[in-house]
Amino acid sequence: MSLLTTYFVNLDSLGIPNDYGLKRCSPKYKYVDGEKTEEVEAIKYTVVNSITLDTMNISVNHKKALFSIDEIEDAINNKQIIKVSFINARVRAYYNTFSKKVEDSIIADDIKMISK
Repeated sequence: MSLLTTYFVNLDSLGIPNDYGLKRCSPKYKYVDGEKTEEVEAIKYTVVNSITLDTMNISVNHKKALFSIDEIEDAINNKQIIKVSFINARVRAYYNTFSKKVEDSIIADDIKMISK
């Protein structure tokens, strides 16, 4: 077993800039015994890193998103970028049995808006 699949590594320690453009957000539902429940356990933010242009999903353990879907769509339609950063963002590698690839799981304690 790899340490990368066991432990989370802070993104700041990897030198990844904490400056993202928000693309969308969606709820992450809790699963019990493999079955999806109606309980939201986190919000998944899809963002683009402003420096590297990498697209990534970062989950924050909130029950309600910082932005509504309409706010994000309005900003995109008006060619505005909602810039955000994440508090204590951490990554760990895992093997996705569906895609058959090693992928990143990124979580953060919180999200804050930098500018709109």
